[in-house]
Amino acid sequence: MSKNDVPISYSTHKLKNLIGNFEEEEINSLLSSIRCSINPDMEDFIRNKAVPMEKKDLTRTYIVVDSESGRPLGYYSLGMKCLRVPADAPVSRRTRDRMNVDADTSVSQSYLLGQLCRDDSAPKGLGAQMMKDALKIFKRSNELVGCRLVRIDCDDELRGYYESNGFRFISKNEQKNLDQIVIFI
Repeated sequence: MSKNDVPISYSTHKLKNLIGNFEEEEINSLLSSIRCSINPDMEDFIRNKAVPMEKKDLTRTYIVVDSESGRPLGYYSLGMKCLRVPADAPVSRRTRDRMNVDADTSVSQSYLLGQLCRDDSAPKGLGAQMMKDALKIFKRSNELVGCRLVRIDCDDELRGYYESNGFRFISKNEQKNLDQIVIFI
C-alpha cells in the first residue's frame, strides 16, 4: 500500500459458501449493502447476477469484508472466457505464442476477472489488493489445470488503472465498447 492508503484488516468469503450457510434474505441484505456510485453496473451484478451465476457454476464471487465491523468492502468475480485475438491486434508473434492463440480460430483460453468492485466507503488501495488476491487464485488454478492468461474487459477510463497493475491491451471487444486487456500469471 502507498503512504496515502488506509491500512485495513479484511477477510474474504466465497459467495458459494455464504449461499450454503445463510438464508437468502441475509445474503441479499449483505450484497445489497455494497455501493459503487462510479459504476452502477457493479451494483447490478452483485444484487441481481452474482447468486444465479454462482449457482450455475459460471463464476466464483468473493466478498471482501472488514474484519472489525463486518461490513462489506467490495467483491470480485472470477470465471473463464475465451479471448479472440484479431490478426490486427498489437500483439507480437512471441506474445501470441505465449498466449497459446489457436492459429485456426484466433482464440486463446483465458481466466476472466469479470468484476472488481471496491465499495464507496472502502479505503483507497483495497481494489489493488483485491486484484492481487484474485491473481493468487488464478495462479493456484494454473498449477492445478493450466492456463496462463487472465483477461479483463473494461471501459476506456479504467484501462490505465489496470495497465499500471501489469495488464496489457489486446483489442476492443466485438461491440467495440470495452477494452480487452490481459496479464500472464
